[in-house]
Amino acid sequence: RILQDARPTGVETDDPDAYRICRFARGGKSVSVVWSVQGPCDVCFSDKVVAAFDIFGNKIANPVSSGRFQLTGRPVYLVTEGCGTRVRND
Repeated sequence: RILQDARPTGVETDDPDAYRICRFARGGKSVSVVWSVQGPCDVCFSDKVVAAFDIFGNKIANPVSSGRFQLTGRPVYLVTEGCGTRVRND
């Protein structure tokens, strides 16, 4: 239900060997489904993460630590402010 009434806005493939990001727009916010394809990796996002949910819709408390988010092979839904989540190379 996180993606209910959402429309796809893009797929990020800047580093397809490390992670995947599928972006959607919903209710004035951006929802991104993100996951790692080669084990855990830390990433930074260009937009402020305002909420995060696991694949079952359970809210993830404090998803971002020191501006970084750890991706795993399990998809996570990130709700962000702005036009779409982009990975920053910090």
